[in-house]
Amino acid sequence: MDEAKESETKTTQKMPRLIQRMRRKPEEEGGERQGVDRRFAMDYMGASEFEWGALPRALKELRAAKLTGPIQITATTGEKIHFVGPEALIPSAAMLFEQALRPTEHERISRPLENPFIYETYTGRSSWNGRMAPERERFDAWWCIDHGRGFVLFKQKEDAETWLKCMKEVVILKMKEKRT
Repeated sequence: MDEAKESETKTTQKMPRLIQRMRRKPEEEGGERQGVDRRFAMDYMGASEFEWGALPRALKELRAAKLTGPIQITATTGEKIHFVGPEALIPSAAMLFEQALRPTEHERISRPLENPFIYETYTGRSSWNGRMAPERERFDAWWCIDHGRGFVLFKQKEDAETWLKCMKEVVILKMKEKRT
């Protein structure tokens, strides 16, 4: 492997640190909102996402990137997730998914800053005590908002397609606004 390709591979296989948990909204709840806000609710994750502008920056970066997807990623346990993002980040997404499916914290090599609750969503069990996970710990999607390394994972392929459609709608709306 040449040096440039090896460097790119090492860069793309970093464990994501900032993961925004999301839930799908019913269509009737979207209201007047545009884009992904119309169809997905963001779980409050702390100051960096909501107070320091990490979400708008991450969305802007994701819109500027050449997106691929939805691409299905299958874990060694057989669970499936659907990726949307730059193709070079698929290894990082697969690493996040594989690690998050491990039942206990000490079995994970690395982890995001906040628990993404992927294990709870896929198994219905708490990663801390093995009991039933409450509904508040189950999500539909996970958005990596690390600077320059954004991608989104979806439990359902339809949600991934909806995300892509919402992103395109906003771009089309902005283009129409510029023309008028």
